[in-house]
Amino acid sequence: MKKKFIVMCAAVLPLASCGLLDDDKEITPSGDDNYVSVSVSDVKDGYFKLDFECGEGTQTIEYAVCRAVNMKTDSVAFKAGELDGVQRIELSDGAAAATVEYDCSRPMDFGPYTVYARAVSSTGEVSAPVKAQVCALTTGVTVEYVSRAIYKLKASYHGDGFIVNMYRGSKKALYERMGNTFEASLDGFVDYMLSETKESSWIDVSSPFLIDGQELNVQMFYNYYLVETPYLDDQLLGFVVSDGTSITGAYAFDVPLQDKDPSIPLPDSIDVEIDFSSPQEVEGGGYVLMDLLMGDNTDCYYWGMFNGCFYVNPPVDDEDSFWYFIESVKETNRFNVSNEEAAKLFFTCGGFGSQNIRHFYSNTESTFGAGFIYHEIFTDEEYYYPKVLIAVYPVNWNNEGFLQLFEIEVPEELLGL
Repeated sequence: MKKKFIVMCAAVLPLASCGLLDDDKEITPSGDDNYVSVSVSDVKDGYFKLDFECGEGTQTIEYAVCRAVNMKTDSVAFKAGELDGVQRIELSDGAAAATVEYDCSRPMDFGPYTVYARAVSSTGEVSAPVKAQVCALTTGVTVEYVSRAIYKLKASYHGDGFIVNMYRGSKKALYERMGNTFEASLDGFVDYMLSETKESSWIDVSSPFLIDGQELNVQMFYNYYLVETPYLDDQLLGFVVSDGTSITGAYAFDVPLQDKDPSIPLPDSIDVEIDFSSPQEVEGGGYVLMDLLMGDNTDCYYWGMFNGCFYVNPPVDDEDSFWYFIESVKETNRFNVSNEEAAKLFFTCGGFGSQNIRHFYSNTESTFGAGFIYHEIFTDEEYYYPKVLIAVYPVNWNNEGFLQLFEIEVPEELLGL
């Protein structure tokens, strides 16, 4: 009969940074008798439990509770047995489970955290590591992934509250925008968010920004505030929570810019496939479906659709029109960079979210339904321009990539839509 071995402790969280396992995939226990699984339960503000289950051959559970935002390098150290702050649970004969309580309410430290665990047998055999994500808040987010290009969040609710607003961006840029009214700190950022949210007329405290379990991909924003050459920066992520009737609080944490990994190659080229066989009519024109087909080493990609008569009058070749537009971006924003670097900044820096022609997608599949091509009859008085240019910028884990341009001619039979 299996016994339950319970370890009760108000633990001091080891703050060594941890990262993803080698391939960032969940590892299931092997079929032998030395393995461990870990899950999270009883989550409250500043409190949670870790529940371990292991095989009959497991004698010791090794685990670490680490900053989730520091993913990448230290997971390798955990797997190699070289990570500082690893905790150990020695199991009594026949024990197949253990529970650890974490109280991080004084001082309040909600994380978010990544928990790593592995089993060690009596003969010293070490199992494959497993992991779990936790945020020590009744209403919070877990961090599922971090690179120099994106980070991935998941809403984590353990009560009736929910997130109604979220702020994210370059740490330096956000602190600059806060000015002298708010302290340049996490506490000051929380005050800033509460002030902005309460003064905003468009935020509905009864409507969630994220529902429980919903994932959100966030790009790493450049610091482009009052600088001639935008640059990648540490990030701030903050969110405001509500009970459905009123604002109940706000929380914030840093997402540090990861170190470059020189071993990661540039992303593969992206192919564009457009299905002109089933056009759909809409008011003023029509659309056809487009897929962007990605290869290896693509962390995320950005794409935009351009048409010559939008930017040049009379219209010129689409590619020339694109570079004409990029030069206008440089001039307007006073970017002291080359045209090629300005094109990268336009797509990747996060400063052009209001532009309808800049789109951001995470790489969740090798084939991704990217959206639509609108092919209205492009006319400007006597000018007629039935072409579009698809510009795509894939980036790898390091946020390194290259520009690809695809000139698309709309078939003549579709121009009457």
